[in-house]
Amino acid sequence: MPELKVGVIGLIDPDFKNAVIRSGVLGIEGLEPAGYVREFVSRRRENCDLLVALTYFKWEMDSTLAADTEGLDIIIGRSDSEPDAGVKVINGVIIVRAGADGKWLGRLTVEADTAIGGVTDYDNALLRVIPEAVPVDEKLSRFARRMDKKYTKDLQRRIGTLQTDWILEYDKPCNLPQWVADVMREAAPSADLAVINHDNLLKGLPMGSILEKDIWEICPYDYPIVIFQISGDELIRILRRQIVGSGEFLTWSGLILRAEQGKLVDVRIGGRKLDWRDDYAVVATGHFWDNLEEYLQLSRVDRPRFFLPGANQREILIRTVERMRIISTPLDDRWVVR
Repeated sequence: MPELKVGVIGLIDPDFKNAVIRSGVLGIEGLEPAGYVREFVSRRRENCDLLVALTYFKWEMDSTLAADTEGLDIIIGRSDSEPDAGVKVINGVIIVRAGADGKWLGRLTVEADTAIGGVTDYDNALLRVIPEAVPVDEKLSRFARRMDKKYTKDLQRRIGTLQTDWILEYDKPCNLPQWVADVMREAAPSADLAVINHDNLLKGLPMGSILEKDIWEICPYDYPIVIFQISGDELIRILRRQIVGSGEFLTWSGLILRAEQGKLVDVRIGGRKLDWRDDYAVVATGHFWDNLEEYLQLSRVDRPRFFLPGANQREILIRTVERMRIISTPLDDRWVVR
């Protein structure tokens, strides 16, 4: 059987910054992939029997890439939450999905013509991964045991006591997001407000002991803390959208709001009535800042902001629990919409 030469190029979505903390990718810009794939094909086609693109795109973008590229043979795209063994063929390019979440393994079998290059036949399947059937990697297992021994003691450390259940829901006021937003605002005393999107947090917690690992599970991301400025006029427009259920529910700290029948009745910041002519300093996570247009419909261009040096959201929460020791956070009435 003749040896196949396979050329491979890896591609990510040029809009990848919407899925990561932008402060971690400063200076990196996403570029449109089609031109680079065409260059890859022109340089490698003569010396390779098969040309493959590994992409982190959605179906639609994979389809567009295939339609715009001559000479590419296979696209293996990103996994989806639901397994999909389907195959698309567009412009002669075979498009398949990888397996998802380590539960499925994609297997694409192809026959290729080594004389002229390209695929002559193929078969695609998704194979369910059976953990018990996977051979144990002893080297990796030893490493995992060392890490477990090294960090388990710290993660199991009791850092406080919770006297009220921490409730987390994603479409209404809850006491856990209220507490987190309050802690973030306390970390930047000069700020007027703090705001948090509820999907920043992953779980609630029943009353009882608070272990360090609980905070890691509630807030697993290494989000920095950022302070930015908004005008009173911008804030009024944001709140008007939120009280009618437009966009994701956000929890604010430093703000008391009353609304009835879709109209703002009273909004106070630090005890003073919101003034559309004033500017306000807002504390949020780096992720929130990176996605400011999505959460607040505001542009980041020319907007004053700075990152709190050495501040990590999760570390601030851990230090606060350690300092307070006993946490009692009943749901308050800062946000009342009738």
